Amino acid sequence: MSKDKHSCGFVPDVGIVGVHNTEVLWTRDGRRTPPPKAIVIEYRLHCLGCVACGVSTKAEFPAGLSPSVFGATVHALAALLMGRFRQSKRLVAELLDVLYGLTLSPGTVCATEQRVSAALEAPVDAARASLRSQEAVGMDETGWRLTGPRMGTQEEQSPRPCPSVRPPDSALGSLPSVALPSGQSPRV
Repeated sequence: MSKDKHSCGFVPDVGIVGVHNTEVLWTRDGRRTPPPKAIVIEYRLHCLGCVACGVSTKAEFPAGLSPSVFGATVHALAALLMGRFRQSKRLVAELLDVLYGLTLSPGTVCATEQRVSAALEAPVDAARASLRSQEAVGMDETGWRLTGPRMGTQEEQSPRPCPSVRPPDSALGSLPSVALPSGQSPRV
């Protein structure tokens, strides 16, 4: 098709300006993830010896360098996969190998999990202490109402107790009660 011929067959005169309609009919985004690749930062430490006295001086690693050969992002990804997505140590090691070419043993993944757990211990303790001092925990001021006047929360609609409500002790029969550590509540 030539430049000056439209799909309708109209051919503009040479002197006419602005006959083309430049309206955008549709757009299409292409969402793609970047190719996964590991970024390797190598630290080379030199040891120099004095020719006169024979004393050698050694360079030191930069301050704050992780004791692991894997950086903070690898630690965070491994912790996310194990904690939030409930993947096994073996599957995490395999995924990091397939995606990034990082060879980790399940034991290394365990050590990574322990380092992340130790790093998060203080913030988690602070959050727990803050929750214990709150007047109300788990309050939500938004309603459950979807449509209609009768729609409401599960407690309003259901004749039986909500699963989060503990039945009376008489309903438990002869089941032994379980003592929980202080500050913990049963999870449903």
